[in-house]
Amino acid sequence: MIKLKTLLSEIKYQSSINEGPYDSLDHEIVMSVLDVAGQFTSEANSAANQQWDSIEDLVKYIKGDFIDQKWHSDFDDGIERVKQRHNLGSENVDLPTNSYNLKTLSFDDVIRNFPADYKNIQFNRMQPDGKEGPYYEDSVAFPVDGDTSDKIGDLSDFETWKKNTLRKFGNDTIILLDPDAKWFDKVKIQSDKFNKLANTTIRAKSSNL
Repeated sequence: MIKLKTLLSEIKYQSSINEGPYDSLDHEIVMSVLDVAGQFTSEANSAANQQWDSIEDLVKYIKGDFIDQKWHSDFDDGIERVKQRHNLGSENVDLPTNSYNLKTLSFDDVIRNFPADYKNIQFNRMQPDGKEGPYYEDSVAFPVDGDTSDKIGDLSDFETWKKNTLRKFGNDTIILLDPDAKWFDKVKIQSDKFNKLANTTIRAKSSNL
């Protein structure tokens, strides 16, 4: 078993990297994840001095770059124990079906909730995980501001939308994924800040009529 804990404890945590109005993943949790990773690789220590938005982002980075696929299941088991120890993974427990806390929402969740969409691959391009991935022609529209939306065709689009939405509306933002809704209403943002912006936009447009 390869131990990273001693080595990682000597690395200074850069709390000022990628500053933003939303919270970054607690450094203690990062160290716990890397301690699990140390059972399968000795090369993931570079993640210790980076800032992570969520445990999912960190896990995806480590699995994609440093851990052989044959160990992914064992690594995931270790991560589940980390989540339990730090009381993570419970943000969506009390939410209705198809509702997610934006901070924990993944592109896999999106694809799983829209089985009639994300089937037709238009092309492949490099994704945030450093690998080529599909861009879907039959993608879903995600709200951006009060009355505008963007088509989210792949992981790259999704990560950009998620980061910008977290910056604008905060960590408490809830996302409702509704495959049975009209095309413009399949993804809903449930946030006081978003509702205020939407109402302001509607009033501004009405006053110009």
